[in-house]
Amino acid sequence: MAKKLLGFQDVLKEELKDKDFKKFYEEEGRRLALGYKIAKLRQKQGLTQ
Repeated sequence: MAKKLLGFQDVLKEELKDKDFKKFYEEEGRRLALGYKIAKLRQKQGLTQ
């Protein structure tokens, strides 16, 4: 029997049912959002490093 290919969203939906994974995923999402905000502010100020 051939295996069904799952898309990212399908896999993520299943993984998010695990409370530890969900907590980690949400924490990393907040870190990523903060990083984007910092990068945007630095770019706006003309800072490169």
